[in-house]
Amino acid sequence: MKTVEERFWEKVPNRPEEGCWEWGASTKPEGYGQMNVNGRPAFAHRVSFEIANGPIPAGMLVRHKCDNSLCVRPDHLELGTQTDNMRDMISRGRARHPGQPGELNPAAKLTNAEVSEIRSDTTRSLSSLAREHGVSPQRISQIQQRKTRHQLNAKGEFVEVDE
Repeated sequence: MKTVEERFWEKVPNRPEEGCWEWGASTKPEGYGQMNVNGRPAFAHRVSFEIANGPIPAGMLVRHKCDNSLCVRPDHLELGTQTDNMRDMISRGRARHPGQPGELNPAAKLTNAEVSEIRSDTTRSLSSLAREHGVSPQRISQIQQRKTRHQLNAKGEFVEVDE
């Protein structure tokens, strides 16, 4: 039976001296390579990082320095936090709606006025507010705890959107 490492490298058909080593097998809809490891799906770039560097510490992500989601070249990968990843996404112009926070974002379900109303209403249940506004109770909780409707500033720090 082949090891995970042997199976992994079989799926990387080209490894030039320079540039990316692109995954040549199954991919996820988001464009990342994937393979099964111990019967479970795993991102190919994470498998590559672990082969080269050992286990990924809890709470850390494997980020692409090259911005190529199919790349599995170990020296194109680095550890980072979700905040690091979001900062990269914005600074490299990969955000879906950069500069469109809150209600300016075409995908927003709530206006800034509705967010303010939700934050100030501490008497009604999460479920009641969720039904009224067409979002989940979890989203209402996140809004009330100020865990949503924020953006990253140039330093990668979360800041509240002016309402």
